[in-house]
Parts: sequence; C-alpha cells; structure tokens
Amino acid sequence: MLSIRRAVQRAARHPLVGGGGGGGRIACRPMVHPAFSNMHHVSARWIHSSMHDDVGQGYVGQYSETTGEWEPDRSHMEEIVRKGEFMDQDVTLQTLIRYDIDEARRLFRKVLQTYYHNDMGMWNKWAVMEWRDGKVDLARKIFVKASKIRFHPILYLSWATMERELQNYMEARRLYKLILATEGNESSLAVMAGTGLAMIEDKCGNADRARRMFLQYKKRFPHDLHLAEAHALFEGRHGNLKLSRQLFDAITKFPDCTQQVYHAYAHLEYSSGNWEYALAIVHRGLALGTKSGELYFLRALALWKLGEVDNAREVFDYQTKMSVPNPRNFNAYALFEIDQGNLNKARLIFEDILRKMPTSVSNITSLAELHVQLHGTEEGVTRGRNVFENGAAISGDNMELLHNWGVFEEKHGSVDRAKKLFEQATEKAPWVSTYWMSLARVESLRGDIQASRVVLDKATMKCTNQLPLLVSLAQLELKNRNFKEAREACMAALKIDKKRGDLWNLRALIELPHNADRAIGVIENALKTIPPHDIMSWSVLLCTYARSHSLVGDLENAAKSYNESIRLDPKNYHTHMYLAEFLEKIGRVDEAKEEYEVAGALCPRHKRRSVQERLARLAQSSV
Repeated sequence: MLSIRRAVQRAARHPLVGGGGGGGRIACRPMVHPAFSNMHHVSARWIHSSMHDDVGQGYVGQYSETTGEWEPDRSHMEEIVRKGEFMDQDVTLQTLIRYDIDEARRLFRKVLQTYYHNDMGMWNKWAVMEWRDGKVDLARKIFVKASKIRFHPILYLSWATMERELQNYMEARRLYKLILATEGNESSLAVMAGTGLAMIEDKCGNADRARRMFLQYKKRFPHDLHLAEAHALFEGRHGNLKLSRQLFDAITKFPDCTQQVYHAYAHLEYSSGNWEYALAIVHRGLALGTKSGELYFLRALALWKLGEVDNAREVFDYQTKMSVPNPRNFNAYALFEIDQGNLNKARLIFEDILRKMPTSVSNITSLAELHVQLHGTEEGVTRGRNVFENGAAISGDNMELLHNWGVFEEKHGSVDRAKKLFEQATEKAPWVSTYWMSLARVESLRGDIQASRVVLDKATMKCTNQLPLLVSLAQLELKNRNFKEAREACMAALKIDKKRGDLWNLRALIELPHNADRAIGVIENALKTIPPHDIMSWSVLLCTYARSHSLVGDLENAAKSYNESIRLDPKNYHTHMYLAEFLEKIGRVDEAKEEYEVAGALCPRHKRRSVQERLARLAQSSV
C-alpha cells in the first residue's frame, strides 16, 4: 500500500506555502527577523545589545545605529575606497554589497574571515548576503562553518529564517528549538524563535496551534513590535480582517512603530482587494517623515488598481530611478506596463534590473514569459530558455529558478524537459512540496496518472507537510475524473485542517459534475464550519453553492447565492463570470452583458480577450 494511501487514511501532517531560495543582486539586506517577510528588519539598537560578546583575539565589527548593519573596521575598507567608483562616497560594506557584490564576496573571502574569524556578526552578514543572492548552498556552508566556531543565537536565527523561507521546515524547527533551549523562554530571543515556530505551524496547516502560540507569546511580550505584527498578519491571512485591523491599529500606537508596520498593514489590505484603504494606510505611513521606497511602490500599485494609471506610472518611474534597486519593485513596474500593453517597455525594465541583479528569479521568469508574448511560441520559447540558462549559470544551485524554468517548459515548451528540471529540483531540495507537486502534474500531462501517484507517495516520505500533497493528489484525480480517489484525498486533507474554505470548495467541486445535490450538502456543512468573518472563503463557497443550485434547477436560490457572494467580495471576477453565464442561460441578456463587462474590468489582461469574445457573441445573438 502506498504511503500516500496511508496518508489518505490517516491524514498525517501538514502543508507548506510560499518561500523560495531566489534572491537578487542586492544580496544582503539588514538581518531578517524570523517572523516576517524580507523587509522586516531587527532594529540596530536591539542588535547592539544582542550581538555584543567576547570574541577573543581579533577584530570586532560595529553595528550602524541607523541601519543595524554589521560593518568592519574602516581600515579594511581602504582598498575599496581607493577605487574610482567609490571615491566620492563614504563607502560601507553594505554599499559595496549593493553596487559590487563580487568585490564584496572577495573582501569576505580574502580579508574579513581572516581578521574577524571569531566575530559572529561577520559570518552572519556573509551568509545572509549569499542567501539573498540566491547562492543557498554556499550560504548554508557558511552558517555551518560559523556554527562550529561557537553557538550564537543571532546567527542561528538567520539560519533558521533561511531554512523556513526555503520550506525546509524540519531543519528550521530544529534551529529555532535549539535557540529556545539555550536562551530560555523569557528572553527577547525566545520571542523571535517562538514567532518563527508559530509561522512554521501555520505554513504546515496547524493554524489553531499557531494561533495559540502567538497568544501565549503575546501574554509574555505584550509590547514586542515584531510579534504583534506577525500575529496581525496571521489573522488577516486567515480571513479575520476585522481583528487584523484592530491589531494593526493598536500596533501603530507603539512608540517604536516604524514604516515597515504600515507597509505590512497596507499590503494586507491591498492583497485583500481593499485598494482605497491600502492607499490611505500608505499615506499614514509616509506621514511619519522618512522616505520609504517600499511604501511608495505600494502606493503605485494601489493607484494602478484604482485606475489612476498616469499617477501610478509617475511613482513607479521615479522610484525605480531614485531608490535602491529592489527586484520585486522592478518586477511590479514591468508587470504594470505589460497590463497597459507596453510590452517593449516592460522588456527594457526587466533587462535593466537583470543587469544589476542577474539572479532575480521573479524577473528572470517574467522576462521569459514576456518573450513568448513578444515573439510567439517558437521563437519566444527559445529566447525564454536563453534567459533561464543565463540565470542558472550565475545562480548555480537555485532550485526555485530551475522549478520556474520547468513550469515555463510545461506551459510553452517541452513536457519532457520540464520533467527533467522538476526531477533535478526535487533531488536537490526534496523538502519542498511544490516541486513534487509540479513533477506529479507533469506526469499526469504525459498521461501517466499512476506515475503521478508514485511521485506524491515519495513526496510524503521527504516533506514534513502533507496537506498540499493531498490537495494536489485530489486535483489530479479530479482532472482525470477519478472521483472516488479525489474524494478520499480531499477528505484526508480536511481532517488535517477543516477550517480551510478552499478545501471545502474543492470537496464540493469533486461532487458537482455528477451529483449537484451532494455538492449542496458539502457547501452547507462548510458554511457551518468556516467562521463567518472569513468573508473571502464564504464568497467562494457561495459561488459554488449558486452553481450547484443552478444545476438542480433551483434558480431562485442560485440567484440569491450569487448576489450574496458578490456582496461579500465584489472584486472576484470569477464570480461575475459565473453569474453572467447564469443570467445568459435564463435569458436575462442585458444583465449578463453588464456582468461580463464588470468581469472584464476586474480580470487580468490576458483574460480580457475571452470576455470580449463572450460579449461579442451575446451582441450577435441579440441582433
């Protein structure tokens, strides 16, 4: 019996989401707090108090009071200062990393590791630099080498953060627990490690356990800014937007609140489709006085979604020229131009950032996709492959890049080549469930559903999280119309996390093609289980509820469910499309046209053509 079958019967462990090993050419931002995204940094004052210790003989670096960055003695930067490029600057190691990472790498190897051998700040800085530049294996080797010199909690926090973002949850747990065992439960380090553990539990599908951990740590550390922010984000991402707003509003009153908090708050609202509210929060953050490039870029994104295209372009253009280059921001600018139909301008933006940061996975992937749009499938795939090959030659061991290359081949090129790339990714990073799921999907595309099952079975022995693997199995079985197997996998996933609306929706979709009445029962059970504050999940479930009622001929309940779904989430274009199809079916053509027009305004650019075709068909049929 396959172990995936055992997982279906037993519902073993849980999921993972997000993360990845990609990085940009700006390799080392300030040390990342384990609880948050890459933009959330530990304050310089905290680093000063936490990192200072006796390093024995040798030089000791200093931490900048303004940035929190580790810096070597000025004498060891003299060789760099003599270079013409930096003659007019008060050059720092951080500046060097931003503008010439290869020279920074040489400085670490030839100078700093000799003079600062016992300074854990140096090793931490070097490892994080390599990690952020996409050189994950090298970063891991540096962390291991430094850990053999002696234990230091800050180094281990960075190491654990890296492993967590790479979805290597077993190793990340080990590192966080080691910090807790050595530092005690009441230190500031304990709250950082504990917050990291809570985030891992969340990623692995244990949302209730993660919530308990957040609340326990908040009782002991009620004024910890980073913990409070992580908890607010957690609640928002689980659909409790009202509570999340209350928590964020309370955090903004903390005396040490920074623009990073406003960015996290605004980004949550932006991701939820509340663009006006996100823009208002951005302006509150900018009112603090300090110029934040991240907030300005988020402002541009919100303006774009609100239809203020010229204002958005002005902000994008100014910030990409004036701010320190950030690959995500350039990517957002280029995608904005693609949405406006300016494909060649988007290509220039991608090429500009890749000259500065040639290992940026997001921009490599987006540029390859753009070549297909610009040059058609045959030439576009060839050009896209060249982009991936150049990136892989520089980044070397970046499995996220290889995985994205495989997805590109799966969509536009060779399925066999995609399979080889996915196999390479699973071999080098077997703990990442996403890579196994992609490999299983390709096997299914090749017509071998049994091979897909074997792949996911093997993944259960490699990954600590089972939930996404079960979901992937259910989706593949459903696609192949193996309803019994799909139902078993989905029910096993629900045993792991019964409060996830997307799982209940998948469970209903499995029944919908052949038993709409049963699908209605599934949705009704889901609505009794999913908390009412999770309005996004309720909206999706009600849309499926409406589709089910339509199939059994209950048009009145179908119409009510569609309207309630749109009331809860008016910016989901899928719901408008389904409602338009329903209205067209019952002969209310004018209302159907209105819904198609709304869907066309909300959907991504590449979906608009199909919407326009449906509108044209309606117009022709009504003549």
